[in-house]
Amino acid sequence: MKNYLKNIVILAKKIFLLLIIFQFCRINFFIFNFEYFKEIKFFELIKIFFYGTKFDISAIVNFNFILIFLHIFPFLKKNNNFYKKFIFYLFFIVNFFLITVNLIDVEYFNFTNKRSDIDIFKLFFISNDLFFLIPQFIKDYFYILILIFIASFSLYFFHPKLKFDENKKNFFSKNDAFFSTLIFIFL
Repeated sequence: MKNYLKNIVILAKKIFLLLIIFQFCRINFFIFNFEYFKEIKFFELIKIFFYGTKFDISAIVNFNFILIFLHIFPFLKKNNNFYKKFIFYLFFIVNFFLITVNLIDVEYFNFTNKRSDIDIFKLFFISNDLFFLIPQFIKDYFYILILIFIASFSLYFFHPKLKFDENKKNFFSKNDAFFSTLIFIFL
């Protein structure tokens, strides 16, 4: 039970880390697009950030569904190195993608007056000259790459690690199964 609770705490820390990074993305979006939002009053802005956080929680849960499932499912052997590496790479790759798209929106919004959606993927896959435009995008929007690097480094550096007592068996009780089922249902 002790290892199981550690695992749930680590999952909560990962989600909290993602929420902080997503707030970083939102603040940058606001700063770089301030012209569009200068009429908004302070308390309206706080309200917008609050609702944005609710949206972030939804996106984090949806995109990290497999990771969450692997963390709360009590019958997996979580103290082996393969599992730990798999969890880390899954966490990093999925959330690197989310952070990158989120920060690309900082400039994409200037061109479309909306956040990116499925249309951005159509643009990438339909356009024949995309590979020729990438160097120009990097040159023109290098600061977005810097923001992506900062957010990704934070994701990597502050990622909570799975640590279990190697001497204990990874045995889970019926209570662990019950609690993980409850958590899964409420998600």
